[in-house]
Parts: sequence; structure tokens; C-alpha cells
Amino acid sequence: MDRAEGEATAVAKVYEAIHKSAPSPAALTHRYLEALPKLAQGDSNKVWVIPGEFTAAIASLKEAFGTRPATDRQ
Repeated sequence: MDRAEGEATAVAKVYEAIHKSAPSPAALTHRYLEALPKLAQGDSNKVWVIPGEFTAAIASLKEAFGTRPATDRQ
């Protein structure tokens, strides 16, 4: 098995595990945000493009944790 086939198999296993465990949207968003800095690691990375899903991930966290009116914050 070459490297590409091994990586494809690994991705398929992760995909299957995620769907079997049925994580909450908040948990998936948290993992997604944790992974973003890892994408920028390495000496060859000169440009880091933030995916369009980033805004949706932040909105999902906001929804999961709720927001309080400004008068309730201390």
C-alpha cells in the first residue's frame, strides 16, 4: 500500500468513527477550531488562508454557548 492509499484509509476510518459517535455540533466546532493552528505549522507555510467555514464555526460556538444581553454581563 502506498502512502496515498494509507492516508485515504485513515481518512475513511476517521470519517466513520465521527459518524458512529454522533458528536454534537459544538464538539465538532471545538475540534475544528483546535485544528486550524496546526494547518499553519511548518517552515514552508508562508500564507495561511482561513477557510470560509471559520465564520460558521464561530457562529456555531456562539449558538452552543448562548449569548447574554449586555446588561447581564459583569
